[in-house]
Amino acid sequence: LKSGSGRANINVFKPVLTFKDSAEDYLSPHAFPGYYEQTGDGQNRLSDIWKHGETVADATKMGQPPTLELTYTPESGSISEAGQIIADHDIPVNVEVRITDTDVTEHVTFNHQSCSEGSGCGWNYEDSHVGNATIPETDSTSVPEFLIHVKNIVADLTITKEGLNTNVYPAGDNESAIVTVECKNPTIDGRKWTIALTRNEQNIWTATLSGLKVGETYIVTEQTGWTWRYTSTNTPSDVTIAKGGSSVTIVNTQTNPYWLGGDNYCVNKFGIVNQDTTAD
Repeated sequence: LKSGSGRANINVFKPVLTFKDSAEDYLSPHAFPGYYEQTGDGQNRLSDIWKHGETVADATKMGQPPTLELTYTPESGSISEAGQIIADHDIPVNVEVRITDTDVTEHVTFNHQSCSEGSGCGWNYEDSHVGNATIPETDSTSVPEFLIHVKNIVADLTITKEGLNTNVYPAGDNESAIVTVECKNPTIDGRKWTIALTRNEQNIWTATLSGLKVGETYIVTEQTGWTWRYTSTNTPSDVTIAKGGSSVTIVNTQTNPYWLGGDNYCVNKFGIVNQDTTAD
């Protein structure tokens, strides 16, 4: 019978997960599950390895590691119940990691792959952190593992006018028209525009508004007091802004060729002008 003692090292390997940001259109579908791990531009989870210090686990010698179950939590209110992106800013996403029923997030190292230079990425935290680290200046907000960059939030509205006469003034000036534009939901966009449509070099009366919210409906109203000599035969009012921009055309037909009405007149009176003819 022999007895003795000895020392052995037990190396504990922990998961290291690497994520990258993705970019999605405002109001685009955001389907679960698997959204963050799909292939292509939507993929956020790049890799996972197991490490002890700087040593990477060798699966051929150590066997396959346990399966990691990941739960993704985007910023509250950023995704609609129907699974649509409704945030108009970068969406931070936090990741929880479990092995079977055990939460191991605090033992996981999260890496973040920086976006390409010039992308305008708003990421300003450490590229690597462990567990549910918090943003230093808040002490309560968890550092997100990656961001969803929301794009195509606003677009242009082009308004075109047809049917106006050209060169109606002696000086060669052209007629113009005035329209107002405002959002049907003022809590989304409370701005209101009054726009003069004038003829451009391509002989088209047009104007373009930029920065209108995609998916919102804007009311386009022609100021008929300005184009009172015309009747609108096509005056769309509600225009929903699409990704990439929307356009609307207002068609007019001239119904009154005269500039002056019956209330514009001048009475000419003829008579003899008295003159002083007395001699000196």
